[in-house]
Amino acid sequence: MTPAVELRWTYTPADFFEKSFIVRQAGYEVSIEQGVIVATIERAALEADETLRAKVELSVTNMFIGVQIQSHSCYDLATPSVTNLNADGSRGFVLECKPGRFGFGGMRADLRYSGKDGIVIDTKDERIQQKLHFAQLAASLCPVDKTLSLMLQSYSAAVRDPADEFIHLYDVRELLAKRFGSKNEVMSNLPISEGMWSRLGILCNNLPLKEGRHRGNAGDALRPATDQELNEARGLTQALIEAYMKYINSTLWKK
Repeated sequence: MTPAVELRWTYTPADFFEKSFIVRQAGYEVSIEQGVIVATIERAALEADETLRAKVELSVTNMFIGVQIQSHSCYDLATPSVTNLNADGSRGFVLECKPGRFGFGGMRADLRYSGKDGIVIDTKDERIQQKLHFAQLAASLCPVDKTLSLMLQSYSAAVRDPADEFIHLYDVRELLAKRFGSKNEVMSNLPISEGMWSRLGILCNNLPLKEGRHRGNAGDALRPATDQELNEARGLTQALIEAYMKYINSTLWKK
């Protein structure tokens, strides 16, 4: 048996990813099943790179945030247990204590239907594939792009802090503008329209919403955002993040 260190997390909801999968990288492997994540890191790889464990843990976190952007749902990821896997097959358990608490919410509905041509459309399968795609993109791209990492953190903050949701969503737009230098440069490099860009600004800045950025100016007109306004702002922000992910990914392939 190859000596290794095993990190094991539990998470809720157990169907957050909705499908089991394995990610293999040099020196380690991460498997995700219903409610459990196991990362197996070769001890030789850890000795060669003492930061590898932190990189693996960050990769797992980024997978969750990548899925969170697709589902707009909170999750509870426990502190990992640590086990030393020895060459003779024995296991040594390591006790570590770290504080942490998260909430979780519901999931969206799914449809499965066939059209007149007989082609079956399964929205659940499509959604799961999109989740896994985002999870893996987030895990692979965040370590090489600080802007994307901050964008995902802002979106995660929007999920966890609904009272200030539009403040956090707008941060994503501001990070893009800072990355490219101006709104025009964003639209020159990404498939983002003037209408999308402006509409997110209106939702976050101009409407008298309790979740908005300038709510102190609304006075008695202040009101909660409607479900339609919340979903629209989330969708626009998700589109910005997805467009930037594709941009980074294509840029890396060109190198």
